[in-house]
Amino acid sequence: MHSSVSLRILTAMLLVVSASTSSVSAQQKDPPLPALPGISVDREKKIVDLEGVIIPALQPDWLELLACMPKSREHEAIIRIAAKPSHIHTSLMLIGLKAGTPARVEFKGEEPIYHPPKGDPVAVWIIYEKDGKEVTIPASDWIVNQKTKENLPDNIWLFTGSRLVEIDGKPVYIADVEGNILSLVNFGDEVLARKTKMRGGQGGGGGDTWGANPKGIPKNGTKITVRLTPAKDDGKGDEGKEKEKAN
Repeated sequence: MHSSVSLRILTAMLLVVSASTSSVSAQQKDPPLPALPGISVDREKKIVDLEGVIIPALQPDWLELLACMPKSREHEAIIRIAAKPSHIHTSLMLIGLKAGTPARVEFKGEEPIYHPPKGDPVAVWIIYEKDGKEVTIPASDWIVNQKTKENLPDNIWLFTGSRLVEIDGKPVYIADVEGNILSLVNFGDEVLARKTKMRGGQGGGGGDTWGANPKGIPKNGTKITVRLTPAKDDGKGDEGKEKEKAN
């Protein structure tokens, strides 16, 4: 479905949720924030904070996501986020970010044409308590390339915005069903994606590339905050940065 349609539907969602909050005086500069469980939004500072928890990666040497929603791809992620993906989308819109499109492949005859993920760049940070003190680190510190032993090149994801799929005659924000929030490889339905050509699944070429960094990740069950802020994109993508390191 076209991105403008997606924007209209998500804006309508935002207005509906906002209606349930308390009214504010006419002098207040901004309208009230919608009720988005598990999410904190600071529009002035352009910060979105997501409540998260460390989960045991059942496949620590086969990571395809940094974070997902409960009862989805938790076996190949290290953070569980309870907030609805569509609410995360709404919160990113509230701080001025624009969604693009996830990666996709279309065919012209028998020839596959790859369309890379697009969207505003978003920096991803992890906030948690270590030795009694609050620390903030780039999310890339927790992901390691199993071939080069280097960390993920940076902590920049793209706000791809998942996509709308018609189910039983109604538009459904598909990430609310599939649960893909912050991916490391392309599924075509995630809220935030890496700038990479790697795809999910056995034949996608990406699952065995990334693993969990055992040195930095706190114990399972640790409560953390995933912070999302606007960023700049250097345009190189994961593969381009890996080539630079190799040269």
